[in-house]
Amino acid sequence: MGRVLFSITEDTCGSHDTLSGCSNVATNSAKYGEESFYRSARDNFLLALAKRNMGKRDIMPNVNWFAHVAVDGNGNLVWAEQVAQAGDFIDLRAEMNVLEVISNTPHVLDPNPMYDPKPIQVTVWKSPAPTSDDLCRTSCPEAIRGFQNTDAYFEELSILAH
Repeated sequence: MGRVLFSITEDTCGSHDTLSGCSNVATNSAKYGEESFYRSARDNFLLALAKRNMGKRDIMPNVNWFAHVAVDGNGNLVWAEQVAQAGDFIDLRAEMNVLEVISNTPHVLDPNPMYDPKPIQVTVWKSPAPTSDDLCRTSCPEAIRGFQNTDAYFEELSILAH
């Protein structure tokens, strides 16, 4: 709908994968063996959604945070040298009401043959409202348009509520 769900307000890594999708039973079996009992990201997404009476039709495209994936000359996705360091973080500001589902599982292209997810920390807080000169809102024409669509949606909801 052209609306903004999240803004990245701070990012110490700058390398995130939006192309590869998430691990599933088939990718885990291929990587860790047919008898693998390791949970995939897709299984974790489905479990989290089921707790909210949602299912596989509700799975949206995912972002693999802190993963560096490149596209080679033949158009194949390839694991690139990791740039993320311990202590790296990303601050996301929810611009709409959202359900964030996180799965701390190995990336589907990570060449490490061991199922070895690293610990993560998630902190949730209420951030102040963005100002009119907020860089996320004004950085490019696409951002401006997206926030105009988001603001119009909330105005419409406000009118319907009265």
